[in-house]
Amino acid sequence: MFGKLVRSFRIKNGLSQTVFVDMVQRSSAKFDSLDVVTLSRWERGVTKPHLTRQNNLLELLGVDIFDVWEGESKANPISRKVNANSYIDESSENNIKVVVINATNLSQLNKYLQLVDVIFDSDKNFILSKLNEVGARRISTMEKILELHSSEMVLVTVHGQLVGHLISVDSNELSSRFKIPLEKDEPVRLILSFNATTQFSFVATLGREVYKLVQSLNPEKKLSVFVKDKAMFDILYNLGFSYKTFGGANNRQKLMMLTKDKVKSERVWMQIVRGYKGE
Repeated sequence: MFGKLVRSFRIKNGLSQTVFVDMVQRSSAKFDSLDVVTLSRWERGVTKPHLTRQNNLLELLGVDIFDVWEGESKANPISRKVNANSYIDESSENNIKVVVINATNLSQLNKYLQLVDVIFDSDKNFILSKLNEVGARRISTMEKILELHSSEMVLVTVHGQLVGHLISVDSNELSSRFKIPLEKDEPVRLILSFNATTQFSFVATLGREVYKLVQSLNPEKKLSVFVKDKAMFDILYNLGFSYKTFGGANNRQKLMMLTKDKVKSERVWMQIVRGYKGE
């Protein structure tokens, strides 16, 4: 697929392989070592570069990388990566419901009071605990979070039972207030709370955020998530997240981080993002 796209672009624009190589080298120093022999092998499908380099070249050509990802094999690398940790299991997609709540439809939150309680009871996230410790009703606390700029909550249910959720914000206010180890004004999408117990709910929640990360026009944009559960930590680490540990001895927290470049270098994310786009 990659080689065919490159060859099609070159021929459509009336470029010889020599001229194409020269054009690419002038456009990006990342391809200073590219030569005609290598290009020919790529176009014929004899070899292909690392995924990161493929994406770099496709971006230069103005090709949507998701178009290429969707044309790749339908093999399921997420199952190998995720299920190896015995945490995310396959689940029937029958009776699955995905709900997204943000500032534009905040009134819908009252329909999910029980699920909000489940999140607060099951999540050991210290920010949710701190926000709620003043005695406010949990639903009120969640409303305040979702009123923040670009905040949203994704709920995934099967027969009304919660199988996955994600609460995310774009807010430097929380970073400074709770001394989260992020640089000032660092462009980070912060996931306050996350859990997924099925592969589908994993894709519908985290896959959604990773898709938005890759589509962001800011090349420095990152995705971060609080993790205390060891099984989820193992899954995210296996998927390319780095991490920092912070907090006191009695409340150690791990903040895991994912960059756009890392997403583009991990083939498993092709499957995850393709799964989200297919919803």
